[in-house]
Formats: sequence, C-alpha cells, structure tokens
Amino acid sequence: IFLITVIISGVSVSAQQAENRTNVIRQEEFMNAVLLKAPELVKEKLSIESSKINIKSADAQDDLIFSAGSNLYGKESDPLMSQSRLTETTGMNGSASMTKKFSATGTQITGAFNYDQSVSEYEVRPETEMYSPAVSLSVRQPLLNNFFGTIDRFSAKTAKIDYEISLLNYSVKEQQILDNYKVLYCQWIIYRQIAAYNAENVDNALQIYTQTQRKFNARLAENDDLQKSYSSLLNNRQSYENSRLQLSKIENEIYNVLGGKEMVPDNQYFDQVYTEAVETKYERINFEKTLNYKTMNMSLQKLLYSGEAAENKTLPNLDVIASVTQKDSAAVNEEAWDFDKREYSIGFQFTYKIGNNAAEAEQEKALNSLNVYKETIKETEINYAKSMDDTLIGIETYKKIIDYQEKNLAALRSSLATEQKKYSQARIPVSNVISTENSIASARSSLLNSKMILINYYLKYLSLTRE
Repeated sequence: IFLITVIISGVSVSAQQAENRTNVIRQEEFMNAVLLKAPELVKEKLSIESSKINIKSADAQDDLIFSAGSNLYGKESDPLMSQSRLTETTGMNGSASMTKKFSATGTQITGAFNYDQSVSEYEVRPETEMYSPAVSLSVRQPLLNNFFGTIDRFSAKTAKIDYEISLLNYSVKEQQILDNYKVLYCQWIIYRQIAAYNAENVDNALQIYTQTQRKFNARLAENDDLQKSYSSLLNNRQSYENSRLQLSKIENEIYNVLGGKEMVPDNQYFDQVYTEAVETKYERINFEKTLNYKTMNMSLQKLLYSGEAAENKTLPNLDVIASVTQKDSAAVNEEAWDFDKREYSIGFQFTYKIGNNAAEAEQEKALNSLNVYKETIKETEINYAKSMDDTLIGIETYKKIIDYQEKNLAALRSSLATEQKKYSQARIPVSNVISTENSIASARSSLLNSKMILINYYLKYLSLTRE
C-alpha cells in the first residue's frame, strides 16, 4: 500500500512538474495555426484563384484583335483579248485590321487599311503603275440572337458570380473549420480536467482502501468492506486510463496542427465560451438573412442568367451590318493618298436553323435546372428551420440540465461530508462513502460533458445564423 501511494504521489508530482515546463497556447494562437495549415482552406484558396482566372478568360472576348497580311501576285493575259493588248499584271497588296468586340452590347467594330500596288505591261504601249490605298470601318450589331450582348455577357456574369461564390464558400469553410477546432480545443480542456478528476478519484479510493485495510487488520471492518473498497479503487483506475486514452487521441490531433508536444491549453477559454453560451440572447433569424442563403441566391442568379442566354439562343441570327470606305488610286504614289473616293453600304444578314433542336434542348435543360434548384432552396430552408428549432430547444434543455447537475453535485458533496464523519465514527459501512464518491465522480464528468454539449449547440447556432 505504501508503495502504491508513493508511486501515485510520484506520478502526480511528475505530471505537475511536466506541466510547469510546458507552454500554454492560447486559443487565438491555436486558431492561427489551424488557418495556416488546414488543407481544406488551401483548397478553397486555390478555388478562388481558379475563379479569378475564369474571369480573365471570360473577358478575353473583349480583347482587341489585330491581323495583317501581304502577298505578291501576277497574272498573264492574252493580248488579243483586250484592246489595250495587256500581256501581264504583277503587283503586291497588303492589309491590316483591328477588330474589337463589345460584349456589353454585342457590337463588333472593325477598322482596316488596304493597299495595292500593281504594274501592267502591254504590247503596244508602255507599262503603267497603279497605287490604290483604302481605309474602312465596319460595324456588326446583332438584333435577335445575342441581342445587345445577351450571350456574350453570360460568360462574364457567371464568372464573376462564381468568384463571389468562391469567396463566400471560403468564408463558410473557414468558419466551419474554426468551429470544429474550437470544439476540439474545448475538448482538450475538459478531458484534461476529467483525467485530473479521475486521478483525484484514484487518490480518494486509495485512501479509503488503505483505511479499510487497517480496520480489517484490526478486525474493525469486514472482508466485504475491504473488497468493495478495492473494487472501487480498480474501477477508478480503469476510468482514469480511459480518460487518458481519450485525452491522448485529442492531443495527437492537436499536436499534429501545432507541430509540438510541450503545450497545454488555456483553461479559462472553456469558461469564457461557456459563459457566452449561457448569456447569449438567442433569436430566430430568417433564412434569407443567413450567409448560406446568400450563397444559394447567387447560384440561383447564375441559373437565371443561364436561362436568359439559353432562351436567346433559340432566336434566329439577324445582324445589321454597316461599313464605310475611303479610298483612292493614282499612277503616282504620292497622288494616291487623298482618299477622295467614298463607298458605303448598310444591310442585314439573317440566319435561321430549321428545328434548332440543340438550342431548344439547352433552354429546357436550363429551365429544369432552375426549377430543381428552387426546390433545393426550399428544402434547405425547411432543414434550416428544423435545425434552428432543434438547436434552440437543445440550448434551453441543457441550461436546465446543467442547473440540475450543479445542484445535484452540491447535494452529493454535502452528503459525502456527513457520511465521512459517520464512517469515521463507525456508524455506517464504507460502501456508503464509496457509493457517494463514485456518484460525485460521475456527476463531475457529466457536468463537464453537458457544458460541452451546450457549447456545441452555441457554436451550431452561430454557424446557422452567420450573416
């Protein structure tokens, strides 16, 4: 018995010395470490970057397009086929153009420069040269399909919505992870406390066993009292080992995040969060005000835009096309740049797919997706209301349970003080004291677990109502 007492006392002293050598890591420091290392958040950050790239890709349709080209040409002619006896024409032409698409209106504008230089040879007269420069401006405006950029704007709009959704998803994921690790941090605290309670219970059980052993040796206690006290000691040791096992699992998960083992939690944080859970004024928040609804509403807007674009694709193509050209030509290059000749045209181009099955199928698919998602929102709102009811009921219930448990624990402690006095006077058997001490041990652990459950409900409420 003496050896057991020495060993337990030595373990307690060693544990205390070890804790004194450890660093207390505050909850804020722990959360910062989580944010830096959580792989889930790294994935969400990469998703945000992908959304940014998609915006850049969607804006590419507004890029300015430059094109240029040049070629040499030659053509032989039969002199008998023309009065001028033309035998050969050689030359060079080139062109350069800039095209700009305005997705906001669907308008396409093209500015171009063309240049042609030719030499004509004849049988009966000297060769002649001709220089022909020209500049032109053309505009194409869709009036039905892609009416004022309906289709062109779709990709840019959806890319921006996807980016905003990815930001919201990151915020949601970040809070979910932080809430999970807040729970883990609180569990770290309470399982250390439960392990300490169980160590204390082992000490108390050992003291009772020691006292009973002395009384048994002095023939003042029966064998059944001795065996009951020994059984209580063994049971408390089992509880202690189980609590240490649970604590080690939590600590392993925490140390993987922190990258070290010489750390202990800030015990005051548990009391702080518990106080917040008790004192918070809980209100029923409308689903439309929550962050979850905002995210879903953005996805709904994206589907609405998709439906508009799909409906527009079922229309035929009707484009108004207008162009104006200023040009000139002369036998002397210097005289060919007055651009005193003008040409212009205006008209339309009509294209219609007979049947247009692909566009109609896309429209029906977009409408179906929209209706499905509307029902998904309704279902989510129903689940939100149910979760809110369950959470609020759980909070109020566990407030009452904790109050009952605290009063019960106070009553057990008062009863134990009286029973210990009676036992010392040999007025009651040791089994009464053992039973009460076991009840106190169970009540203390149950109280901590109930507080943890209340904190879980509190964090769930914050998650549900986060705006």
